[in-house]
Amino acid sequence: MNKQGHRRDRLYGVKGWLKFIVITNLYVAPILVGLQYILAWNKFILLAGDYPGVIFAGIISIGVDGFLVYLGIRAAVALRDIRPGAVQQVRRLLKLRLALILIEAPLLVLAWSLAGLDLKDYIPGIVKGVVAGAIGFVVGWTYFKVSKRVKATYPDWNA
Repeated sequence: MNKQGHRRDRLYGVKGWLKFIVITNLYVAPILVGLQYILAWNKFILLAGDYPGVIFAGIISIGVDGFLVYLGIRAAVALRDIRPGAVQQVRRLLKLRLALILIEAPLLVLAWSLAGLDLKDYIPGIVKGVVAGAIGFVVGWTYFKVSKRVKATYPDWNA
C-alpha cells in the first residue's frame, strides 16, 4: 500500500521513462544549459564590439532559460517525491515552454536584426528550436496523458 492507501501495482514508482524525465530535468538540463551559455557568451563577447545589442539579447535569453531550468528542477523534484499535483506541474511547465518558444522565435529575429546581425545565419537555428520545442511538447504532453506508470503512480494525474 502507498501513502494514500492505494494498492501498488507493478507500474507504481518513478522508473523507466518517468525516471529518465526526472534525471534529465534535475541534472542533465541544468548542466547542458550552463555549458550552452558558457559557449554562447564567448561568441556574444566577440560580437559585442560590432553588435552591442547582442549582450542584451543574451541576458534576456539567459534569464528565460534559467527560469525554465528552475521550474524543470522543481517539477522533477515533485515527480521524484511523488507529490500531489506533480503531473499538473509538469503539464504547466510544458505549456509554458511551448508558449515561450513561440514568443521567443519572433523576438530572437527582432533582437538579432536590431543587433545588426545577418538573419540568414540565424533563421535555421530559430526554426530548428521551434520545431524541436513543438515535438518535445507533443511527446511530453502525450506521455503524461497516456502513460500507465503515471496513472499508477500519481492518483491525481488527471486532475
